[in-house]
Amino acid sequence: IGIGYYAPNGIFYWISLHPPFYSIMLGAVSLLGPDLIDAARWLNIVFFALILGLAGWLFWRHSTSPGFSVLAGLLIVTFPQMLVMSTAAMSEPLFIFLCILHGLLLILYFRTGRMRYLLLAALAAGLASLARYIGISLIGTGAVSVFLFWREKWFGRLKKSVLYFVPACLPLAAWFGCNCD
Repeated sequence: IGIGYYAPNGIFYWISLHPPFYSIMLGAVSLLGPDLIDAARWLNIVFFALILGLAGWLFWRHSTSPGFSVLAGLLIVTFPQMLVMSTAAMSEPLFIFLCILHGLLLILYFRTGRMRYLLLAALAAGLASLARYIGISLIGTGAVSVFLFWREKWFGRLKKSVLYFVPACLPLAAWFGCNCD
């Protein structure tokens, strides 16, 4: 039926207090065989490795000193809160991965001008909003960044900014739209 619970009277109630993406990911992994605790462990291991690799690659390819990639990796590995988040059933590793991915895709869009990077960045921001509601800030900052830093006249920048904003809001619109009672 969806993400929710059955009340004692047998009526199903949607849950919209918490964002659904982490729960959906846990459910998808548990369909492969492991129980939810093992699914959470495996997801956290995968996202920790992806965060480490993506942050290192981002600094390797897009910073003034590729040596920063080693420093970024060491900071992630030794940051105590990152280790705590990655050893519990929390949505933070998924959210942090999507934030880093969003930033990388926006950098790639600004460097190449390819529309697929802009749309993938919008998708990453939308999914980050479904992982943690604070991800809504990525949608706003991404749209403002496209408007401020894209290399066209103001109308072209506004058009690209709206082209980013609308797809980024679609996952949230779908989630809140299906939760209307």
